[in-house]
Amino acid sequence: MYRNIILEFLANNDQTLHENGCYQMTIVLFPSQTLGCNRLFKEDDDVTIYHIKNPYTFEKTYSMHNLEGTIVELLIEDQNKKKFSYSDFQYEIKDPYYLKDIREQKFLSIEVMPIFTNNDFIACALNYSNKEEMDLHISNKKWSTFIHKLLEEQDKFYSDDVLWKIIENENLYYIVKNINRNKYFMNKQFQDDYQYSKNLISVQDKEYSQLKKHLSMFKKIVDDKIEIYYLAKNLCSDLDNQVDVYLFALINHHHFKEKYAFIFAKDLEDHQPIIEFSKKYFMAIKKVIPDSICKFYQIDKNTVGIVINREIKKKEEVDLRFILKKEYFILVNFPKNLSLETDLEKLSLYLNDVLPTEFNLHHYKEYCHQQNLQKLECDSVFESKSKIMIKADTMKTIGQIINPILPDYYSIANYQIFENAMINMFDTSLKKDFERPIFTILTKSLARRKIYEQLKKIIIKYPETKIILHTAKIFNESVESIYHAMIKIKELGYIIIIDSSIFMSLEYNICLKLADAILIRKNELTNSLISNNPFNQRLFNMYYEYGKVVIFEGIPKECDVELINELTCLIIDKN
Repeated sequence: MYRNIILEFLANNDQTLHENGCYQMTIVLFPSQTLGCNRLFKEDDDVTIYHIKNPYTFEKTYSMHNLEGTIVELLIEDQNKKKFSYSDFQYEIKDPYYLKDIREQKFLSIEVMPIFTNNDFIACALNYSNKEEMDLHISNKKWSTFIHKLLEEQDKFYSDDVLWKIIENENLYYIVKNINRNKYFMNKQFQDDYQYSKNLISVQDKEYSQLKKHLSMFKKIVDDKIEIYYLAKNLCSDLDNQVDVYLFALINHHHFKEKYAFIFAKDLEDHQPIIEFSKKYFMAIKKVIPDSICKFYQIDKNTVGIVINREIKKKEEVDLRFILKKEYFILVNFPKNLSLETDLEKLSLYLNDVLPTEFNLHHYKEYCHQQNLQKLECDSVFESKSKIMIKADTMKTIGQIINPILPDYYSIANYQIFENAMINMFDTSLKKDFERPIFTILTKSLARRKIYEQLKKIIIKYPETKIILHTAKIFNESVESIYHAMIKIKELGYIIIIDSSIFMSLEYNICLKLADAILIRKNELTNSLISNNPFNQRLFNMYYEYGKVVIFEGIPKECDVELINELTCLIIDKN
């Protein structure tokens, strides 16, 4: 900031300024011949004026023509240092800042100093003194160094303004750490894309562990007091066709919450730059589906994942395969082929590992199961239970849900509000009596010792208590952590119900072994469960094979009665 540069100059020359009674100064910067960003925003004849009354500094810019009739005009004529006393001004002459009669200023003498660099007249300084005579011992070298610092600061100001506009255009993530205070600030784009509840995080905050994982992806600059982490949101771009290729780590943050399609595309010959490869798919998709929105994510050096804002119909797929007949790609529609809760990062890794000829749900399920078995030492055989048949309109209750989950599954702030309310409700349930309480708990919260201790007390007071487990994908919990947390809860004697955040994710399917039932929430019953969706039908059949009971939080659609009668009941029985 120019004020700091001016104050530094005054401090370095404090002795001579004080001895000469110099209490006020005006600096005039003439139009610079140097090439810098600041010249882009200034007129060719603009001058910059700094008026200094320590500790105050003021700045203004105007045309060179405004210097006519000022004391600076006298200096421009012969470019020699001049000294005046107050009595020398017998007629009106203007000062260069206020552009008023200089005699309105309070001074006894003035020194007007030209400033040169390589014989170029670049600026001048007016020094006002409250003494009859003044003789400042400040060399031209000191003055010119000072002026160049001001010019560099001007250039930096405009350059920084351009840089901030780029950053605000959401193409760059950055995080700044205060080393001494152990706090992190993140820019709005990173905060929004990764669903952080606030932009200032300390090491004590719950979100710090997630932030720590993200920092490993960033480039890093270390200064004395700060660490700067930065990363381009889009790895590469094709401006002509508006194609951006984003980080693979962002693939679950596409923000398409309804129906969408996913294309896994691999350049098997590995001969095209990733942006050219992506552009080929972009042009093909736009030709077949002109109104679509596509987001590209680089999986590896020759593979991209493409998320499209609607499902792709069979005829459209045929047209795409005709246009891209020499290319390898796999199409998966959501929720037709897989749940909306699916982790696209894990799905992409499966497709990249296996390279199937087409997507097969059974093979993917087996793959996920085998991946989990490698992590968990457990029996993979599920016990079957007796089938109970009941009409969908014969509603029976399983108890009172004390704390329903908040509906926005994409907000960390909502999860934090819910967790605080959950802890308060645990305390309340130990002080007051509830009839057949059912508690909804975040799987991430089970790692907290305080919550585990509360659960030990609650099961003693309510021996048949049921727990609904909910997991937040934005926290990226591992199957191991969820599985072992469920084991601990089962050991306490709780009846475990899991909602769609767990049972709709094939990555977590091994956790079904520990669950007593699954829960279909009220908002998930707005539309038919089947609606000609083969994925849902296979899913329900899988639950019946595992012997799971399905609980409905509301009345299902009439068209779902046959499916419900075949597979499940609306009550839960621990035995």
